[in-house]
Amino acid sequence: FYDIPSLVQKIKPKYVHTQNIICMWREKSVKYHVTLFDVLYEDFPDLFNLTYRLIRSLIFKYSAKNCDLLSTCSHYSSKRISHYYGIDPEKIFVINGAINLSKDMNMIKIKYENYILFVSRFEKRKNHSELINAFAKYLKDDPTLKLILVGFEIDGSKKQSKYLVDE
Repeated sequence: FYDIPSLVQKIKPKYVHTQNIICMWREKSVKYHVTLFDVLYEDFPDLFNLTYRLIRSLIFKYSAKNCDLLSTCSHYSSKRISHYYGIDPEKIFVINGAINLSKDMNMIKIKYENYILFVSRFEKRKNHSELINAFAKYLKDDPTLKLILVGFEIDGSKKQSKYLVDE
């Protein structure tokens, strides 16, 4: 509420990019870009509590409708944002966060290894258990494959994930 507007006044950028929420106090000379990752709380209300859903629905919808540029991370999210918030899908830009290893390998400074990286909070709705079970099936075909799970605990599901990995 305060940091970004005060920074905007101080450094006077041409563009401001935020995730999910637009600055409530905006400078007219600045273009605002909002990346809204998903609206899963709209699609699957039973997985989110009422307060979570109401706050995000109000603030994210306001942000999506009032920014100069709206982006998201997938075509699925673009369709759902358009559906729930009444925004023309042509005005929602999809920016995929993944790299194409065949094209981008020269750009990255890490040695490629045989792994799957999953970055996500540990919470029931993310379904780490199903991912681990599916991964175990692929290990039979390629025992060198690794699964890397990165994220912090939300609801106790990390313990279940650790148990499945040990199994």
